[in-house]
Amino acid sequence: METLKYKGFIGSVEIEPEDMSLYGKVLGLDSKTLIMFEGRDVAELTADFRNAVDFYIAYCNENGIPVRKSYS
Repeated sequence: METLKYKGFIGSVEIEPEDMSLYGKVLGLDSKTLIMFEGRDVAELTADFRNAVDFYIAYCNENGIPVRKSYS
């Protein structure tokens, strides 16, 4: 499996065969946290992954929630 890495988070890379789109989720988080991302190509997928991670970090910081990173 291919993965993306950003700010201590690891994201999976999956292919949807029907429309050849890419999608993934951040791996190794607790069962209450789900961060997903998608794109039509690797560049778009990577950008959406980074935006999703940045949004999650900002949301946690604004709401006093501990940021939980991917388990190593």
